[in-house]
Amino acid sequence: MPQLDKVTFFSQFFWLLVFFLSFYLLSLKIILPSISTLLKIRKKKIDRIHSDIRLLKGEESGLSEDHDRILLDSFHESRKVIHNLLSYNQEWMSHSNRDINQSSLSLLNANKAYLSSLKDIKMDEFMFNKVFDTSK
Repeated sequence: MPQLDKVTFFSQFFWLLVFFLSFYLLSLKIILPSISTLLKIRKKKIDRIHSDIRLLKGEESGLSEDHDRILLDSFHESRKVIHNLLSYNQEWMSHSNRDINQSSLSLLNANKAYLSSLKDIKMDEFMFNKVFDTSK
């Protein structure tokens, strides 16, 4: 077998050691430090992103609380405005109603006369229908 030949065995073993050690030293001095540096940078970047996320979540909860408070205050304020408007409207209606009733007795008498004449007309129609019984 040529692999186990005593003449070439030492040469093959020597070159194996040379290539293996050179690859090992290359990996140890160049490749692994660059990989390690990249991993450290990535970890720092991820940690910074997580701290930013925590900060933004804190701001978000603060903004949410502020928004809820402002919305609640505006609801209370609009409720007060509507209540004041309704009470003012009610006062205005009662005051206007009172003024109209006091100032226009002639309109009141005219309305009474109009209703009385309507009543008389309806009574006449009813009596006419009873006497002549137009439904048959």
